[in-house]
Amino acid sequence: MAANWSGFKKNLINFMENHKAKDEKDCGKFIAKEYDACVKKSKDIMFRNGPQMVNKSILEAALINALVTASKIQKGSASPILTAGITQGLMGYWTGGMMQMMSPPPGTISIVSNNITSPGVVSVNIPSPNENVKLFVNALATACQMHLMSVMGLTIAMTPMPPGSPVPLPYPWSGIS
Repeated sequence: MAANWSGFKKNLINFMENHKAKDEKDCGKFIAKEYDACVKKSKDIMFRNGPQMVNKSILEAALINALVTASKIQKGSASPILTAGITQGLMGYWTGGMMQMMSPPPGTISIVSNNITSPGVVSVNIPSPNENVKLFVNALATACQMHLMSVMGLTIAMTPMPPGSPVPLPYPWSGIS
């Protein structure tokens, strides 16, 4: 199953437009929770394994820090702070992560390890949610989707080699959808 970005956007817009957050901390926690729930349904593009271990707490802390800091500065100046915080959070979320070991690469017997080797690149400017909630949420969802395409990993799988026993060989992958 692919990540449900339309549900992600709908939930964030509803949460933010209806002022359900008590403060920036509450908002950061909600965004991190929704992102985590969304990407837990995603899989790497090559071998179709989903996330097993990620760093949600890093994403949450970076979002909270960015939202709190952005709320204390002039309207219109918050965008670079939000962009930096979201970038740090997304990269931290995937750093040191692991993917599931359910679906081995074609021609292999089993997976030995499946680690994320690059947390990807984030390259989108995020506007302040105070300026326009829908614009903020759409930019955030776009940044998240584009970012996932740059996350990379390395699957080590047992591969049959004639004659004799299978050997562990590396199978790199790139992109999560």
